[in-house]
Parts: sequence; structure tokens; C-alpha cells
Amino acid sequence: MLLIDRIKEIIAQHELSSTAFADCLGVQRSSISHILSGRNKPSLDFIMKLLQAFPTTDTNWLLFGTENNSPLPISTPSPLPPLKEDLAVPDKRIEDVISSDSLAEPATKDTLNPSKISVKQVVVLYSDGSCSTYTNKK
Repeated sequence: MLLIDRIKEIIAQHELSSTAFADCLGVQRSSISHILSGRNKPSLDFIMKLLQAFPTTDTNWLLFGTENNSPLPISTPSPLPPLKEDLAVPDKRIEDVISSDSLAEPATKDTLNPSKISVKQVVVLYSDGSCSTYTNKK
């Protein structure tokens, strides 16, 4: 099975169109078309975006067609290490901690002006590895 076939299998398993797949990866739709038609080979950047957008995909399977014969993970991720005791702030309200002089950053001219910031794009990642992209069309 070729790399292109494994990419097609990922698209099929997540029931995505080529357009939706391109949006999930944040690449141009023509790039997907060229890769799936065999005109272009996927770049390392493309592979990395695919693995980030679909974290359950086994890297060895995607690149070499080895290990597990499906784009599902070989093993479950390890749990997060326990929180260190020194990070806890006992008997303090969050407002007190945030406003304390030791944690507050001085205001500068370079501070972003929230009134000039707008949402450009929202990407929702689902637990099954699929995603949806919503773009603000102002």
C-alpha cells in the first residue's frame, strides 16, 4: 500500500471530503488534489500537519505501512505526571494571585489592544481525530 493510499484511507475513515480534509490540515485544496492524483508527493510539512490534525494516526503506519495496519494508535498515551506540590497556591483566591506584583507583567506600548483583535478562524478537534474549521467572514 502506497503513502497516497494510506492518506486516502484516513480520509475515508473520517468520512471527509477532500475539501474538508484540506481545511483540517490548513493546506490549499489544490495541494490535496495534486497529492491524491499522484502529481505531487506529500512534503514533510504536509505529513506533520496530517499527524497533528489526526493524532490517533500511527506514524509508522502512515510513513511505511508497518506496525499496526490501520491509522489507529498502537498504544494509549501515558497519563500526565502528577502536579508538583510547589505549584499549588493554598488559601488564596485566583484574583489575588493574578494581581500580585510578582506575577503581573508591566503594561507596555506593545500590549495588544483587545478592541483591534478579532477571531479569524476556529478549529474544533474531535476525539475521533476529525476536525471542523470555521472561518470568520468579516
